[in-house]
Amino acid sequence: MPQAYSPGLLVSPGRTVRRRRILPISGEVLVAAGDQVTARQVVARTSMPGDVEPVNLSRALGIPPRDLPQRLVKQVGDTVQAGDIIAHSPGLFGLFPKDYVAEISGTIEAVSRVTGQLLLRREPRSVDVLAYLTGTIAEVIPHEGVVVETSAAVVQGIFGIGGEGCGPIRIVTSASRDDLTADCLNEELAGCIAVGGRRITREAVD
Repeated sequence: MPQAYSPGLLVSPGRTVRRRRILPISGEVLVAAGDQVTARQVVARTSMPGDVEPVNLSRALGIPPRDLPQRLVKQVGDTVQAGDIIAHSPGLFGLFPKDYVAEISGTIEAVSRVTGQLLLRREPRSVDVLAYLTGTIAEVIPHEGVVVETSAAVVQGIFGIGGEGCGPIRIVTSASRDDLTADCLNEELAGCIAVGGRRITREAVD
């Protein structure tokens, strides 16, 4: 006879919760141990290197790869803005000169005399780590992040879609047996955590 087993989900009206908030790479911690923080407060920050964009500069200028170094207006290591001229070719006998204009902002990382490729690294991206809990900084991990501690009710779910979120909790159904439908949601719930009944409809998710 087939049997169904439900997972042992934790439901607690109150317990001490500790959560690590860690940067993806080394950076700066903006709070100290003992500080009181809010859920949306930035507790640590770092910069992620931008993506590298390859450009066939030799083809763009119509010159052999070995001639690229003397045609560069900007050099390896220079920062450029979108619209800056990176390289210039005077053309043949001064006819049909060509400029290569940067399409994105970034830093010139390399120019190959063999392949004719220029590597342009996009500007760094700032990455902020939020506390996501209103509570106390229980521990600081230098250059990495923090541990946030608070007293909270804990309700475990079976699965989740998307990233982390925080916000005011709003009950949107009258009873636990009621479905959470699209009619239960409105613009006033933007930024809130909507709590419904036994299940959610596809229309509500969309």
